[in-house]
Amino acid sequence: NHIVEYNNIHDVCLLSDDAGAIYSGRSWVWYGNIVRYNCIYNVGSGEHKPDGIYLDDALSGQQIYGNLLINIPRNSIHIGGGRDNVVENNVIVNSGENAIYFDERARDGALNNGWFNHAYIGTGDMWDALYNSPWQSEIWQNAFPEYKTMTDDIEKSEIPEFIPNPACTVKGNLIINKDKAIGDIYTSSRRFSDISQNELYSLNKTTELFVDIDSGNYNIKNIDELKKNIPDFQNIPLNEIGRKTN
Repeated sequence: NHIVEYNNIHDVCLLSDDAGAIYSGRSWVWYGNIVRYNCIYNVGSGEHKPDGIYLDDALSGQQIYGNLLINIPRNSIHIGGGRDNVVENNVIVNSGENAIYFDERARDGALNNGWFNHAYIGTGDMWDALYNSPWQSEIWQNAFPEYKTMTDDIEKSEIPEFIPNPACTVKGNLIINKDKAIGDIYTSSRRFSDISQNELYSLNKTTELFVDIDSGNYNIKNIDELKKNIPDFQNIPLNEIGRKTN
């Protein structure tokens, strides 16, 4: 139940690669965290290419919305095979590799003994952490309703509710990059998730989309026009982000 909000984050992870400006990972029981209204830009340096917001190793139950990510050298938002993550209403500009990267490592580990051994059936430590938590209790299931339908029955591995399946929501994000592409979304991540209403533009459209990026103003120029394709899109409160002085 942490909230990470209104932060202006830049020039971090300068000597790191497998890292993120905002990072956590490897849990099916750390639900309820919110990352919203942050501006993240110009991370990494030289050959070092970290991510912007990094949900590593099947981290699940996170809400990522209303963030502005600019010039992230690797993946602006990295979903490492987790479930019940909601990634909505983010603005991503000029990603180095992927605007959004979303793999299937937990499912692959659980069903195929893939490289992510933390999800191996019977031996993976993610299962130990889950079973040692009160995830089936009334209190937890009321707080996090997703637990009410989740199942560890391998006979039900082809439904979204099977715990290692990458069942997330990636919806209503505005993405502007050179390839006009959402990024690398794995097959089962697309199969089990709601990936929809994401608007893609090439970099030469930035002056049409934003008020004045040359002066750092990334407010949407015509929000009503954008809402025709992303009906629920909300402006990011950019003027409220960062350190305040009296």
